[in-house]
Amino acid sequence: MKDKQRAFLNSLFNPGEEVYASPDKYSSSWDDEAQKWKTYRPSVLVEDVPDDTNLIGINPIKGPKRSDANVTAYRSFLVEMDGIPIKEQMEIIDSSGMPYTSCVFSGGKSLHFGVTLSEDLPSLDTYQFFASWL
Repeated sequence: MKDKQRAFLNSLFNPGEEVYASPDKYSSSWDDEAQKWKTYRPSVLVEDVPDDTNLIGINPIKGPKRSDANVTAYRSFLVEMDGIPIKEQMEIIDSSGMPYTSCVFSGGKSLHFGVTLSEDLPSLDTYQFFASWL
């Protein structure tokens, strides 16, 4: 894994935490036989994220899939503005004064701003409150 990718992961997660890391940018695929969506791999230690990873869940999890029930710590948020030109997205964030931990180009139509708190929030309800406010 490249140094910048490792630094990005270290900004979101603590050592020893498990994360959702998928080689598929959509994180899942349709299983014709089972007639349901399946995920590609269970959680892995942040130190062991494979090089072929294309999608990372933004909060640590423990379990076989990305879901609120499997989140072990709520501390990171994702902010994006798909309907606005990319240059204007950065200008809006800069002029708002919103602090962000990371900024990643989605490869498509937006910048993804990660906001990671230094302390975990106590519950999903609290996380959802701040996510809707943010």
